[in-house]
Amino acid sequence: MPGDDPSRTTRTPAAPLGAGGPRPAAAPTAAASEAAGSGRTSPSRTLSALATLAAGVCAAVVAQVFLAGLGLLVDPRYLAWHSSFVHVIEVAALALLALGIASRVGGLAALSVAPFVLTGAQYALIHGFDGPVRALHAVNAFAVFGASWALARRAAAASEPRVAGARHRPPQRPDARLGPTVAALSLVLVGAAGLLAGAEGTGAGGAPATVSGAPDAGPADEALGARVYAARCSGCHGGQGEGRVGPRLSGNRALADRDFVLQRVTNGGGIMPAFGRSLSAQEVAAVVDHVRSSWGNAY
Repeated sequence: MPGDDPSRTTRTPAAPLGAGGPRPAAAPTAAASEAAGSGRTSPSRTLSALATLAAGVCAAVVAQVFLAGLGLLVDPRYLAWHSSFVHVIEVAALALLALGIASRVGGLAALSVAPFVLTGAQYALIHGFDGPVRALHAVNAFAVFGASWALARRAAAASEPRVAGARHRPPQRPDARLGPTVAALSLVLVGAAGLLAGAEGTGAGGAPATVSGAPDAGPADEALGARVYAARCSGCHGGQGEGRVGPRLSGNRALADRDFVLQRVTNGGGIMPAFGRSLSAQEVAAVVDHVRSSWGNAY
């Protein structure tokens, strides 16, 4: 208009924030910036794998207890299965440790150490001690289960995506599926072990035999005793009489009484099953004389 200064420029005021005007772009989170800068994928996959594997370890402990029950209550040869299956748990515990460290989530790395250490403690308790301390081997299995459960629960919760500003979790949390998952895996493992055990059978039944005063095994029976021990006794007492679930036989003074050992092998006692139902009197005498003259024993 006339009289206006042409050098002056009319400026349009910016629309206030929140009134439909332009909004500043949200700053990326630290985790997103780090992932974008390093080219790494989201840690949710690592956390999900950690939770799943920890649930698998829980189920494996249940199966391991079942195998021990088969060996102690049904047939001692299943204790060899128990001793072999622990290697599966060892490998899984080592993988848990690696995934816990890779997750880079506070607390999970430290918690992932527990199943690995507790699994190693199982060996120390069963091989490093005699007497009542060895019974802690069974108690420690509950500790392995508990540590793995806690790890699975925390990893599942940490893998849950969060909405910025949200105060509550969604109704269905990932860790709510932990119980059904462990139960399903346990049923699969225990069921498979039960089917395999049923297919093998447990030997013929019969009344306990009486072998007190059985003749000493001669030279021809030495090989028989070694074979019977390897097949029926080593799973519980160890290949060299060092003891596993059953007591140590090397250097065991109770072996001095041959009649006592014959009766114990034949009729059982405590957690020891009765072999008089599955071994002949000759086999019982041969294996008794084998353990009384092996691994430094001289009875």
